[in-house]
Amino acid sequence: MKMLKFRAWDVDYKEMVTLDNFIEKNGSEEFHNENLSAFFQHFYRCEIMQSVGLKDKNQRDIYEGDIVLYSEFDEEDFDNRTEFIDNSIIDTVGYSEKVGYCLKNISSSKYKYEHNIFKMTNGTIEIIGNIYENKELLEG
Repeated sequence: MKMLKFRAWDVDYKEMVTLDNFIEKNGSEEFHNENLSAFFQHFYRCEIMQSVGLKDKNQRDIYEGDIVLYSEFDEEDFDNRTEFIDNSIIDTVGYSEKVGYCLKNISSSKYKYEHNIFKMTNGTIEIIGNIYENKELLEG
């Protein structure tokens, strides 16, 4: 059975927290549904992100809100409106009703796309930040 993984951006404390961090800070080593409930109720305001179930090239879990560098792919998989930076694309990971977990472009303000992340198998994905702690990467 695949374990669901979550993390949260705590808006008040400006820090990223995972369930493991929460359990470690609160001294509980047992995982129960109560831990998960307390994790989500602990923060007055937070942004919850779920792992997409994939790892990047460095074996780090990929979450919604990550900023990734997608490289070593076949440019023919993209149309001529896609802007490449040194044969790479910098995208954010998100969720779309249309395609599910996806890469959403931030490289171009002219053309928006959403590519299903599970179909992005011809290249290499590397997490280079997230939309909360690395806003400078979002600037084009």
